[in-house]
Order: sequence, then structure tokens, then C-alpha cells
Amino acid sequence: MYSATILARPAEILQLNDALLRAFPALESASMPGFFLASLGREWLPRVVVVSRGGELAGIVYAKERAILGWPLGLIYADASFNNMVVAAPAEREAVLRTAIHRLFACRRIQGARIVVPLDGFQAAVLTEAISSMRLEAGFAPVERHACLKLPACYEEFLETLGGKTRKNFRYYVRKSQMEGHRYFERLSMAELRDAAWRLRRKCSIATSSSALTRALTWLAESGERILAVGLRHPDGRWLSVAAGWYGPASATVALQLNDDQSFPRYSLSVVLRAQLIQSLIRQKVESLWFWAGASEPLARYATYLRTTAVYMDRPAPVWKAIRYLALKAIPLLPKRLAGDIVWVSRTAEPASISQQERDPTPIDDGQPKNGRQV
Repeated sequence: MYSATILARPAEILQLNDALLRAFPALESASMPGFFLASLGREWLPRVVVVSRGGELAGIVYAKERAILGWPLGLIYADASFNNMVVAAPAEREAVLRTAIHRLFACRRIQGARIVVPLDGFQAAVLTEAISSMRLEAGFAPVERHACLKLPACYEEFLETLGGKTRKNFRYYVRKSQMEGHRYFERLSMAELRDAAWRLRRKCSIATSSSALTRALTWLAESGERILAVGLRHPDGRWLSVAAGWYGPASATVALQLNDDQSFPRYSLSVVLRAQLIQSLIRQKVESLWFWAGASEPLARYATYLRTTAVYMDRPAPVWKAIRYLALKAIPLLPKRLAGDIVWVSRTAEPASISQQERDPTPIDDGQPKNGRQV
């Protein structure tokens, strides 16, 4: 028999560390409470569901609740794209997720949930069952968020997978950078990463806010020994480009990149750094490179997006229906940034299924650092 408790205070959530490591000794840093908490923006409140079986820890489910000025809205978001939303033994993952979903909706204050799941994962079946058993209104829409670039056994083989112009640019700009004496650093310390990121913050073509960068660096620091941090430096010591993320089993994920493309607009610093990163990952036998929240050009043409769907689960309460309807009608009147934020909140249920994925991908703003400039 399973039971569940919802933890909302960061201090309580961090106390799960020891119990999780005892139950799951091989747990990756990206599945630890500190990593989850560090990813939250100011508009999100943690909602971690701890599931027990006979008084023993069976697993946990990471989720968060949308808030405005600290006030919770009763709308839950969770993301299973990288299979770290549910921490449990394989035999108990379905039961843990099922128990967590029922526990969340047992809170009368919770009106809905938006959960991103892989199309071929166990999560889809569990949510479909939960929707039916709890008589929730449901909507489904394909989502494109994280992109994957498969890495072959050697760098030359990778270059051959690129188009002619892209392949030529990769070779030309890397050679140009090396002739200028730019040095590639394969492993930066956290201190070096912070120094480089703050120096580059205002030198990107698109500025990054100090709050966004602070949160991204705090988030990445939770990767511990699994952190990925590389950089490109000018002979005079100036940082030209930096990228960071984390290593997983046979994979690497990039979630942050900053380039001094104001001072060096003709050097394609992003291409140079990524080319050298890919070379080093191939030497390390890494099989795939992930780009958090999507790849930018030119690699976007060669990366494939993880096939996921957003599952919209809502109580059929008249007041909640009215709120979603009014929010939907307000979208054309809102600034673009706010409109994108409201879409996934107000989306009405559609008579579809998780396997019916023919519509355009839906934007879901989960408040986490975005790829591109990369925060």
C-alpha cells in the first residue's frame, strides 16, 4: 500500500538527500533535490511528492506550482523529458507516479497540472489512467523543447553528416581561431566558469539579466563532479566564449553558452566552441550531445527533438473553466512574453490522445534557463 506526502519547503526537500542515496546509490546529480530546487525561478514554488510503501521510501516525484508574486495559482507543472521527474526503482515507477498524481489532486487547492512526458515512456500510460479514474478534463499537444545531436565514433565522421556549407564553416572558423592563438579549455572549475560567464554577460549580442545568470550558475553548480564546463580564451587572457551543462550516462547536456560576439562578430565563436566541444566529447566516447530547450543554428538543422507531449489535466470545476476561458481570450491583448506564458495555463482540453500528435508543437514556458544565448 502506497502513501504520499507533499513537501513544499526547500529545507525539508533537501533533507531527502541521504534517504535517496541510501535507496538509490547510483542516482545521478540531475535527479537530486538540490539540482531541482536550483532550477526554480521566482515564479515557481516546489511541490515534491514523497511516496512511501510500508513506511519505507518508495520514490519521489518532482513538480512545481505556478505563482504570481509568491501567491500559488493551483497549477502544477512537471517535466519527465529526461526521465528524472520520477525517482524510483524501475518496478515501482508507475505506482510512485500514480500515487503522486492522486495525492496532488487530493489537494482541493490544486486545479490543474501540465506534465511533459516522452511519447514512449511509462508516464503516458499512468497519466491516461489517472485522467480516466479521476474524471479530469484532458488535453494533449506535442511539445518540442530539448534537442539531441548524435555523436559518431570520430570527428571527421561527424563533419560528414553536416551540409557542405556548414562543414566548411566548422573547419574554417576553427582553423581561424587556432591561427589567432585562441585556446580551448576542456575543463573549467566552477570559479573559472563563474568568472567567464560574468565577464561575458554584457558582451553577447543579446544581453542576459544578472538574476537569470545567477540562477543558471547556481543550477549548474549542483551538477557537482558531473558538471560540463568549457571555454575559449584569447591570447591576452580575455574570455571569448563559455559553455556549461552536465554529463549523464553516455551523454552530455549544454544548458548555458555565452559568447563575446560584440567584440568578435566575424569569428563565429559559438560555432568554434561547439566544434571543439564536440571533438572532446567524441574523444571521451560520449554518444549524444543534448541542447537544453533546443539547439541554435547551424546545429539545429542536424539535431532531433525529443518526442514529448504535454498532458493538460484540469478539474471540471465551473470557476476554473471560466478562469481558463478568460485567460485564453486575453492572450491577443498581452505582450508576447506574457502571452506565451498564458498559453499553457489556459489551454482548453481537446478530444485527442497522447498518441495523436499531428498538431503544431505547443510552447511551454517552465521558467528554466533556455538555450540560445543560453540562459
